[in-house]
Amino acid sequence: MAKRFIILFFCVCFLLGFTSCKKTAPKPCSDKLEVVSTTAMIAEVVSSIGKDKIISQCLIRGDIDPHSYELVKGDRAKLNSSKIIFYQGLGLEHGASLVSYLKSEKKAHAIGDELIKNHPEKLIYHDGYLDPHVWLDMELWQKIVPSITQKLADLDPDNRLFYEANAAELMEKMSLLDQKILDLLNQIPENKRYLVTSHSAFSYFTRRYVARDGLWVDRCIAPEGLAPEAQISLYDIEKVVAYIKLHNIQIIFSESNVSKDAIYKIIDVCSKSGLKVFLADQPLFGDAFFNNKGYFDMMWHNATLLHQAWYEQTSAAQN
Repeated sequence: MAKRFIILFFCVCFLLGFTSCKKTAPKPCSDKLEVVSTTAMIAEVVSSIGKDKIISQCLIRGDIDPHSYELVKGDRAKLNSSKIIFYQGLGLEHGASLVSYLKSEKKAHAIGDELIKNHPEKLIYHDGYLDPHVWLDMELWQKIVPSITQKLADLDPDNRLFYEANAAELMEKMSLLDQKILDLLNQIPENKRYLVTSHSAFSYFTRRYVARDGLWVDRCIAPEGLAPEAQISLYDIEKVVAYIKLHNIQIIFSESNVSKDAIYKIIDVCSKSGLKVFLADQPLFGDAFFNNKGYFDMMWHNATLLHQAWYEQTSAAQN
């Protein structure tokens, strides 16, 4: 009996000790570089370069407007734990709490600063304000890749060659899709390509893909300004309606994360003026991804949607 008791005692001690070890054993720390990007567009570039060597997180996720985004519960912890932060700059992130944090952090890097420094002639201004929607021009968006690659390599020099190889692969992929979009939209006569959208997000896209004659500013218009939360006046609506009438436009486009109110008002005013204007059955993607679509999917979706709408409008006019 005593022998059994001793055996049972040691078994219990062993089990208690094992359980205690399981509870108190620290989690192994990851040696991967933790990176936070403010937008999905930046995060996809970062993830494509860093791949499995980094932990890439996106702050503004889903179909959320990045212009006025404010920090929410958990954001500060995510930002504080990161080794480096990439944000757009160029006036995109202007929510007070977010922009205050970014401006105060040395580890936060505005990719737009690199474009201002190295490619100032490529940037577009509206009424004196920088247009931040540079990702909608894939040729221009490529130019942020070397800077992001360099910063990751500086923090993790052992994987420099890995990052550089991934960056080269990414830039090649961007170049191929950029040319594919150009080829697709060039199938539509240039004088038939006019773009009416919800807010002024598509100037870079228009300059690159819609009009190559230097008069691209006359090829796109929107009732709302650079930030979709801006107030819309009757003058804004009437200006767009006059544009639609001048260029005989039948199809206009909403955007995935912007209210359709202004677009519906335009259609209503057009209808009362005897103009037949239709809303495209799918939205364009400007400021955000939707339904987990990635950057390349977003750009190709925009191109194919415009091509189909313009092709149908051109065919109808010819008939």
